[in-house]
Amino acid sequence: MKKITKFSLFLIIVAGIFFLGGINVRFLVGNELLTYDEFNFKIGIPPDSENTIFAVLSYSSILIMISYVILFIFSIIFTATYKIDYKKNVWIVMCYIMFFVFSPVEFYSFFIDLKFSLLYLYNQSNLWESGIRDELLTLFGERIGLLKGVPWIAVLCYYTIIFISVFQPLKKTKDELEKQTKKQSENDYKYHLHEDDDLDIIKNEKSKKKQPKKFDENKELIIRDLIEVFQKKGYQVRIEKGTFKGGYCLLREQRLFLLNRNIEQDKKISFMIKNLSEIGVEDIYLKPNIRELIEKDTGGIF
Repeated sequence: MKKITKFSLFLIIVAGIFFLGGINVRFLVGNELLTYDEFNFKIGIPPDSENTIFAVLSYSSILIMISYVILFIFSIIFTATYKIDYKKNVWIVMCYIMFFVFSPVEFYSFFIDLKFSLLYLYNQSNLWESGIRDELLTLFGERIGLLKGVPWIAVLCYYTIIFISVFQPLKKTKDELEKQTKKQSENDYKYHLHEDDDLDIIKNEKSKKKQPKKFDENKELIIRDLIEVFQKKGYQVRIEKGTFKGGYCLLREQRLFLLNRNIEQDKKISFMIKNLSEIGVEDIYLKPNIRELIEKDTGGIF
């Protein structure tokens, strides 16, 4: 882990403690202004006590804003500099999502917090004059009901981040990753293709104009005979359209040979013979003309 990453992590932890601590203090002190039975402000709170509550709410809001800005900045730095395998550590991805998704909500709520704090700090000596006290209570009530309680959901997510960071419930072990990779490989095509040929097919299809294809019955018979050879070797033959030439592969433990329907007959024959030479056909019977074609491809070594 880089020094900047370690330093960012340290500041994230410290700022996070102050941020959540400030939220808890503001929550507990703010309840002193409310009745428990219904959502109304208490009546008859002594002026000195009410002034103290407003002071704590103001200073805790300032602490929350400063600590969150530090937390946000160094979370970005940590995310950018911390190199980790996210497939293996899904838990940290969940932490990133739960933190950053509520960032717009936090910055939006800071406008009310800042307004509340400045109003108190500039008028703390004369709260009961010119309706300052009532305005502070209005701002406090607006802050509680902001965005229909979304900030409270954010706080729950922040505590969930702590839980996930400690216990890492979505972390995958090495064995689980190997099983996942093996499962994917079983469901994927394992091609033995001629990539240069495939690129040529793509280029030719883009460059040449459509022309009527010449059909030769003798060549078509050779293609059918070659398909039978593949079938004798245990391959299922698929002739499909696409920007590929084809090749033999293994799909879910089943042998498969793919061939492009659109390529010319000569190229089909040449390509199939080339693949049969690689697979090996020494152990099966071949028609003389097919055997001769394969021997030419292998240079007589057959």
